[in-house]
Amino acid sequence: MAAEPARPIVILDTLPQVLRRNYNLWADETAISLKKTVTWKKYFWRTCYDTVSQLSLGLISQGLKRGDIVCVIGEKSPELYWSELAVQAAGGTAAVIPVNAAPSDIKYITNQCKAGFAIVSNNEQLAKFSGIRSDLPTLKKIIYWDPKDLKNTNDPLLVSFNDVLNLGKEYEKTNLNLLKQNLDKGTGGDTAVIFYSTSVTDGKPQGIALSHDALLNSARGFLSRFPIRGEDNLISNYPADSVEDRCFTFVPHLLTGSNLNIPAKAETFARDIRQIKLNFMVCSPEQWEKAAADIRNSIESANPLSRFFYNLLLPIGYKLADAKIKNKKPDILSRLLKDPASILVFRPLRKAIGLRKVRLAACNGRVQSPDTFRLIHAVGIDLRNAFTIPEVGLIACQGEEEIDFETVGRPALNTEVKITDRGELLVRGKSMFDGYYNNPEKTAVVLIDGWYHTGVIASINDKGHIILLDKKRVVDKK
Repeated sequence: MAAEPARPIVILDTLPQVLRRNYNLWADETAISLKKTVTWKKYFWRTCYDTVSQLSLGLISQGLKRGDIVCVIGEKSPELYWSELAVQAAGGTAAVIPVNAAPSDIKYITNQCKAGFAIVSNNEQLAKFSGIRSDLPTLKKIIYWDPKDLKNTNDPLLVSFNDVLNLGKEYEKTNLNLLKQNLDKGTGGDTAVIFYSTSVTDGKPQGIALSHDALLNSARGFLSRFPIRGEDNLISNYPADSVEDRCFTFVPHLLTGSNLNIPAKAETFARDIRQIKLNFMVCSPEQWEKAAADIRNSIESANPLSRFFYNLLLPIGYKLADAKIKNKKPDILSRLLKDPASILVFRPLRKAIGLRKVRLAACNGRVQSPDTFRLIHAVGIDLRNAFTIPEVGLIACQGEEEIDFETVGRPALNTEVKITDRGELLVRGKSMFDGYYNNPEKTAVVLIDGWYHTGVIASINDKGHIILLDKKRVVDKK
């Protein structure tokens, strides 16, 4: 199947270049909101750009060179994203390590990357490095951003995030144009991030190397069908070490200038989203099924008057949803009752699950049950399916008037797909990974003649939409 033609987009080749654009346009507008214990702390684009600039120059002052790899591990926070961007701004690559990685995995990754620097969140992650530091011959410094519970601050291997920022400020005084020069040197083909996974069969962590081109194209493909606006509120729902987090939230946030909300922790996610006027969210099928269950529970536990209106008007929502899914005009009665039903039923039910203001939503992965899909639409949430694989980024998603709960949509921007004789889905395009880092043998198994072999059994219907049949490895590749 031929790739979808690209829409006109202002060309920015790297993520740090996009950040610089945002600083120039929206310096004093909110970029990130981080949930603290009680309140949300806001960070402006000016803060983001200045922090990335100073951190990048601070790393350079300590010996970071273009092409170097820096390990990054920690809980989701602005500092984690700033660390990635700072490394990239210097012409380096961020190796993102899962937050639950064992010391043995960290040892393997750090040595494979020959990393001279590691940027970590807190004492828990520092402790993992402490026991293996003698086995990390290339490591020069460990930079930490949360000093809580840190004991040995005099260790020469350790340096605080703020201290590196100060080093960057001083270094800039004698290297005034260095940051600009570094940003201008960046190209889309540079490797931006290596996402490591520790769940592999051979016992060794596996790194998926993605270029700036791959990350930006994947996000642009997503935005071409999910038109997120600069004033929108997004929320970071996927783990910090995942490709999905970059594809659906962080990179779209950079490209659009929208506000990225970071919950305090996974356990408070449901409570945190009720405190913000969320406009877009992407969830797994399991999360949407939980949301549907919460809607049903809200109906069952409502007072008699509310339950009466729910039972009376929710069928209107189903009629509107079915008409939208089938791309048909709703009947006149449903159109007349839409606004009162929205006020009395749909909004209260969306509010019950923290999604009162959600304009667009995505379900990533396998398709969910028709009952869940219809109920989410019935309460007024424009939910569409999408499908990603870490090595390929966004493969497919549904656009407006393309909603079909049986498919994951059409191939994404600049992405081609085909089905083999055995039914396996093959993918190629501009969102592809560069390969498994330092593992050409493993790369050659799945990347053949430019096509990534997903191992997924699928078919393509007459509208060009992909139907997932089985997400298992089905072809032995030797």
